[in-house]
Amino acid sequence: MSNTQCSVEAAKVDELSNEEKETTNAAAESSEKRTRHTAGPRRNHARHAAETAGKFVIQLAFLIGVCYIGNAIAAAIPLGIPGNIVSMALLLGLLITGMLQATKIDLVSSFLLKYMPVFFIPAGVSVMGCFPMIADHLPQFALVVLLTTILVFLVTSLTVTAVIKIQAKIAEKKGLEFDTSVPLSNEGAN
Repeated sequence: MSNTQCSVEAAKVDELSNEEKETTNAAAESSEKRTRHTAGPRRNHARHAAETAGKFVIQLAFLIGVCYIGNAIAAAIPLGIPGNIVSMALLLGLLITGMLQATKIDLVSSFLLKYMPVFFIPAGVSVMGCFPMIADHLPQFALVVLLTTILVFLVTSLTVTAVIKIQAKIAEKKGLEFDTSVPLSNEGAN
């Protein structure tokens, strides 16, 4: 074989290997696109879940910190006010002054409100443990529970009505439109 023939044969082999490379590259790109297409949503979902979990932990740590500070304040002040009440007042003060935005704790507070009835189980169990002591006074306890429930409903409804009116007046002064309707469900919140 002459040098010219070898060069021609080598060029043909190069062309074939280039075509094979292009075919292999096209197949790899197609496979990568399919993988990206199917793995993308999973990856995004996992990333979103991790971000949400991180936010939840940070918000929970903040609320626990506020609780510890409230307990420390309650221990330092000799008024006999429970630490959890001081903590709630402290949190309310932070929210009212604007030092803390409600959106910064909305994830953990929504979770805690959603599962709030679970926190009443220990109190209910301890009341049942004391049942022999209150068995003789059951009608009086039932009357107190009924009256206080009605009182709580009334005070809550009056408070909500007053707050809505105040918010409407503030919005009117600022020239904003205020929707006084109250949503009946929390479906669209998330």
